[in-house]
Amino acid sequence: MRTIPAVAQSAGTAMRDPIVGSMPDGGTVRRILLVSPEAPSPPTWGFAIRVHHLARELAKRHQVSLLTYGVVGDGRDWDGMGRIFSAVHRIAPPEALRNRRRSQLFSLGSRSSFHAGSLHSTAMQRAIDSLTALHDYDIIQVESSQMGGFDFPSDRVLVLDEHNVEHELLRRVATTDRSMTRRLYHGLEQRKVHAEELRAWQRCDGCAVTSAEDERTVRQESPSTSTRVVPNAVDLEGFAPSSTPVHAESIVFVGTMNFRPNADAVLHFVHDILPLVRRSRPSATLTVVGQNAPAEVRRLAGPEIGR
Repeated sequence: MRTIPAVAQSAGTAMRDPIVGSMPDGGTVRRILLVSPEAPSPPTWGFAIRVHHLARELAKRHQVSLLTYGVVGDGRDWDGMGRIFSAVHRIAPPEALRNRRRSQLFSLGSRSSFHAGSLHSTAMQRAIDSLTALHDYDIIQVESSQMGGFDFPSDRVLVLDEHNVEHELLRRVATTDRSMTRRLYHGLEQRKVHAEELRAWQRCDGCAVTSAEDERTVRQESPSTSTRVVPNAVDLEGFAPSSTPVHAESIVFVGTMNFRPNADAVLHFVHDILPLVRRSRPSATLTVVGQNAPAEVRRLAGPEIGR
């Protein structure tokens, strides 16, 4: 195993130089560096699920290397990723991710948003510089505009996989959150993120989005950006309905609860929608399935709302 300056590879994962060749069908094998803020395996939540499956499909035809934040013992499946990627490089997470509240406070006086600033590190930039100097990657795929603030070689194709239009999510929080403090904070964060997303869209060669609505937003604000919709989906064979009888009065919400829009959706449903449902379905119940629920969601638990 070779050691690259500022790049630590996962234990047990040997590095293999990407090789360009031809597929049996005549297609060209591309060398791809996938840069992600989080390791995508195991795929237990939305972001990781998308990156995991995109990478797995790309790796069937191309040489895909992963560069991400992570350390041994952080619960990520580093051995599994070693079987997907031709090489795995991990960098210790920046201090801002380990001290989230303090970093959010400091971001108030910064021109950078917490969203992007918390993911920036000198070690990651050095790793990008080292890898792109050593390997002639055809494509650099960046997972989310939050990672778009790093310097990438201008002679490589830069693809941005935009999981969300983050400034739109922040704008909604800034107008609907019950806390005045959070509304003010997210209003300021929204303006910073908006500017950062626009810069990321303008500098990339192509931008993948998850919906036609997000594509319209990107095209409206950055008309020169080439876009494609790559929607999230469900494996219908893997998640086929079972033969177990379904409770006709049961409602299930599935989502990572430490993702603020999901928590807000549950709160909105319970306070504003569920009472309307129970007018015609008095015995209706709601089950919330998701990790790391905030206290305000946990307090909803009761006979009619499970978690």
